[in-house]
Amino acid sequence: MSLQTGTRLGPYEILAPLGAGGMGEVYKATDTRLDRTVAIKVLSGHLAGDPELRERFDREARAISALNHPNICALFDVGHQDGIDYLVMEHLEGESLAKRLEEKGPLAIADVLRYGTEVASALDKAHRAGIIHRDLKPGNIVITKGGAKLLDFGLAKRQAAAAASGATALATAPPNLTVRGSILGTFQYMAPEQLEGADADARSDIFALGAVLYEMATANKAFEGRTQASLIAAIIDRDPPPLTTVVSVAPTGLERVIKVALAKDPDDRWQTARDVVRELRELSATVAPTVSSVAGSPVVIHTRSRTREYVAWSVAAAALLAAAILGWRAFTPRAEVASVTRFTLSAPPKTDFVTNTILSVSPNGRFIVFNAGPAGEPSKLWLRTMDAPESVPMAGTENAGIPFWSPDSRYIGFFGDGKLKKIPVAGGPPQVLCDAPVQGPSRGGAAWNRNDIIVFQPTNDGPLFRVSGAGGTPTRVTKLDESAKDVVHRYPTFLPDDKHFLYVAQPGGRIVAASLDSEERKQILQADSKPVFVPPNHLLFVRQNVVMRQAFEPATLQLEGDAVPLGQPVRANPTFGSAAFSASNNGVFVFGGGVGATGGRLEWFNRENAGTSAVALDGNFDYRGLALSPNGRRVAAHRHEEPAGGGLWVTDLDRSATSRFTISDAHEADPVWSPDGTRLAYSSTVGDQPPAIYVKAADGTGLAQQIVKVGRPVDWSADGKWLAYTANDPKTGQDLFVAPLNGDSKPKVIGQTTFAEGAGQFSPDGRYIAYHSNQSQRFEVYVESLGPDGGRWQVSTGTGLYPRWRRDGSELTYITTSDSTVMAAPMNLRMNPPVSGAPRPLFRPRIAITAFGFAHAVGPDGRVLLANLHDSNSNLTVVLNWTAALANK
Repeated sequence: MSLQTGTRLGPYEILAPLGAGGMGEVYKATDTRLDRTVAIKVLSGHLAGDPELRERFDREARAISALNHPNICALFDVGHQDGIDYLVMEHLEGESLAKRLEEKGPLAIADVLRYGTEVASALDKAHRAGIIHRDLKPGNIVITKGGAKLLDFGLAKRQAAAAASGATALATAPPNLTVRGSILGTFQYMAPEQLEGADADARSDIFALGAVLYEMATANKAFEGRTQASLIAAIIDRDPPPLTTVVSVAPTGLERVIKVALAKDPDDRWQTARDVVRELRELSATVAPTVSSVAGSPVVIHTRSRTREYVAWSVAAAALLAAAILGWRAFTPRAEVASVTRFTLSAPPKTDFVTNTILSVSPNGRFIVFNAGPAGEPSKLWLRTMDAPESVPMAGTENAGIPFWSPDSRYIGFFGDGKLKKIPVAGGPPQVLCDAPVQGPSRGGAAWNRNDIIVFQPTNDGPLFRVSGAGGTPTRVTKLDESAKDVVHRYPTFLPDDKHFLYVAQPGGRIVAASLDSEERKQILQADSKPVFVPPNHLLFVRQNVVMRQAFEPATLQLEGDAVPLGQPVRANPTFGSAAFSASNNGVFVFGGGVGATGGRLEWFNRENAGTSAVALDGNFDYRGLALSPNGRRVAAHRHEEPAGGGLWVTDLDRSATSRFTISDAHEADPVWSPDGTRLAYSSTVGDQPPAIYVKAADGTGLAQQIVKVGRPVDWSADGKWLAYTANDPKTGQDLFVAPLNGDSKPKVIGQTTFAEGAGQFSPDGRYIAYHSNQSQRFEVYVESLGPDGGRWQVSTGTGLYPRWRRDGSELTYITTSDSTVMAAPMNLRMNPPVSGAPRPLFRPRIAITAFGFAHAVGPDGRVLLANLHDSNSNLTVVLNWTAALANK
């Protein structure tokens, strides 16, 4: 039997199939009366005539209807229609424990205890109601955001009474069930007495629970055999390998709980599920010290699913607290060094980390703050307290960025809404400290010393400023080095005397030492990211996406020894000096990255947030400045390479063939197609000179012709007569120009202000130009008329960058600065104003916004092509006692 979408069973409408088993199919459906989603289990048509199987189906309904427990899948209704028997049950959002173990390996010990307690509690409820499950296994347990859910009571039987001990249970199921099936249930989770033909009682379920607990902790079956006979022999005669020989961090108390549950004689087992609940709950309160004191191999706890962010955290939190108290010992020489422990942290349910993985760990190692948010909504700061089971959002931090800590770990500072703010960790509203109109979630940075002085970057360029932690008027604290051609100073970090600090000077990525009370400056080293100083003498920084560590004496400002890598790649942006890592003062190190952190890819996305096809490219490079040819068959992009900058490459999408378009020592970027697709305009930068704009035949033949002395192209009008480009002015910053290509008149300035205007895009009819500007203290997308009547309208409603027109002019897409969501705003070029509706989110991919041009393009069919997509942005990695690795070398 297979029910089609739209089929009605009473008031229930079938939506989609969910799965099938030996007795029937399960469908997702909607209850049209209550407007809620349910799961419908249907007895397969070819089995409906079997009285035994119908009895099992009915027995499941009777069993579940007698149970009301938060960890048991609820039964809402039963029905019969047109020869179809069906059960209506709670629809569970999650995955089976079997699938979880198969795909991601063993659970964290904290989650073994949590889910084990919940399943045992569900069994206790069933046993007290006189019901024996008889088929407990990982496939019948679903892990949801709220915890474990026990389901599938198709083989359940009733006891004569709800006795406290399973020993008094009497079978009331029809005797032919056991005869026909010989043995009911799944072999690997069956108690010896079931395999020997005896009746199952509550203690048989407890044996199965022991096997499930063992598998949760190890991802291995408790009993295995090559044949059915050898498997039965293993269950009856042998014990599984001791838990602690498989999982080094397993507490001995859990070993005891499982060992008693798997006793061969039912009288030697826990006699009730309530006993198991009590044991697991007591163990949960004492497991952390056991885990944190284990020496040996590093522990890796996987928590890939966002909807189960609790995985690994309870045990890891206690371990982290212990590290915060004792971690200072990792910085002093001693004969015995604590082991390095690491685990991963997923984003909160229904959210993603922002693309740049903005994070900061508190100085005392007890908190982690990071940016995350649901697709299409502003991200905010989330706080992970180490002794709490989950992360919590911080009210009033929408669109916040670049968090940093007070030295006592009581306050979090951050940038948001054009201000520098702070918010207490203990709770309360944010407090504005001063103006700070910095744009973007990863540009600027700040540091807070023990004298309550904050050094920070308030804008997108210029020197660093200082302000009191209580607020006030900022004053300049650094001076741009003209001889080094400084443009901006970012990401300060204080040294132990609270007077000296380090920062990154750009361009060039120079780490410089400075002082609050003098003009002295000293260059320390070259790096691709912010510096982070960790007492007593560790300087951390990034080179080629890898965090490096070098000994540094803060009293003399001298480096010692060589720089050594700390581990896997992290997400970093050398352009801004940002990098996704942070370290506490006592041995806690947190980073975001992994495979894909050093490069990206191109991929098509349709309107339903599905990646339809990847674009074949050479290698895993960082592609920026995306441009799609007018016919949608070729894509030009800047392939970024450090330190030279890189050149332009063109990919033929029909043949998946990529070839280099520019071959020179210059930094070539910002490709723009002519409307007929025969030429490409682009910028070329040689050394320290400003960029110039060139045009060259799209097939790569012939010489390039310079058409603008200073600027970067952003668009070419549909009639081929105008070129939009940007250029930097020392007084007004980045400006947007529209220049005639015939040279008959001077370029027209679009919104020449002291703010940054860029990414201009001509409307298909040539009457308007869309662009982004930060004149409202954050980047927004605007549309401006190019006609004599003028007029300008804001399109975005909460940050926006890099607008792109749809070919028919019906839509303008752009990307939010807060969380890189791709937005679509409806437009009508026949109206004045042309803005015809509120923007809506399309999707939020893992995409990195850079200063090197457009990260997306819109194809002729309305699909969106995205650049710089990364494979790994879903987890943070937390490392405890990271300095122990240095001591062990």
